[in-house]
Amino acid sequence: QTRSNNHWIMVSGYGVSGGKGRCYKFWQDFTECMKGDDRATACKMQAQDYEECLHHKKEYQRRATIAEQQAALRKAGKLAENVDDLQTKDFVTGAGK
Repeated sequence: QTRSNNHWIMVSGYGVSGGKGRCYKFWQDFTECMKGDDRATACKMQAQDYEECLHHKKEYQRRATIAEQQAALRKAGKLAENVDDLQTKDFVTGAGK
């Protein structure tokens, strides 16, 4: 899957409040990599990090997997019904450490 230069320019840049966007550092890493090697495959990891920062697809997939596992454990009687989902959010996001 390739992206036009206009797409990358459009999604980089500044945040809503006028400062640097939350993914700006990932964008910088990606563009620095592309300066050194313009092959799309050379900077695949940086591009993936930037896309994850923008869209959180891996994070959402992980949350869905955890929710499915919790549901299966509840059904099997191995997890109490009142376990707070906040524990899952803390585990996924690293909050509360």
